[in-house]
Amino acid sequence: MPCKSHLSMLSPISLPSQVGLGLARPLGAAVASSRFSTSSKLTVKASSSLRQVPRMIPMKPEENLKGLNERRSLRPVSPHLTIYKYPINMWMSGMNRGTGLVASLGLYGAGLAYLALPLLGVDVTHLTPSLVGLVSGLSLWFKLTAKTALAFPIVYHSVNGVRHLVWDNVNLFSMKSANSSGVVVAVVSATLTAAVAAYGTIL
Repeated sequence: MPCKSHLSMLSPISLPSQVGLGLARPLGAAVASSRFSTSSKLTVKASSSLRQVPRMIPMKPEENLKGLNERRSLRPVSPHLTIYKYPINMWMSGMNRGTGLVASLGLYGAGLAYLALPLLGVDVTHLTPSLVGLVSGLSLWFKLTAKTALAFPIVYHSVNGVRHLVWDNVNLFSMKSANSSGVVVAVVSATLTAAVAAYGTIL
């Protein structure tokens, strides 16, 4: 028990505060212990719920793939093809590949057919004049359409190939030059195709 001298050294304010702190310590410990017990109960409940693993249903690979594709079909698709503005060089690059494929298939197909016809018993020497007479008797619009369809792939692929050769020498690589050369290729290809289709038909 503190002596009177010690009590006299304490101020009237400090004494109740120290007494209050002494009373608050057991109360704080009780609150902390109650919180700890509550949190421990929650932890036990959470851990028990985590142990409840859902039952796995065995599936065949085909069923799994079907379900995966169904979930993928529900995903939103970005409108990249509908909002993108195609530049002229993109169109011309695709046309260059397409016309090259058409020209190659037509050339190799006609060559192989010409070589295979004699093996099938067809006289090519008499077939050629017959084809020429058949074509000459067709209407004008049909001949122009057919000659344009045959001439354009070869003409365009050849003219655009010249532009690619220029690019191989590291020329016309700026965006402005590439767009300008694309316009030139389109105009020259259209002019030469019209000239080839008209030659022998109209001219």
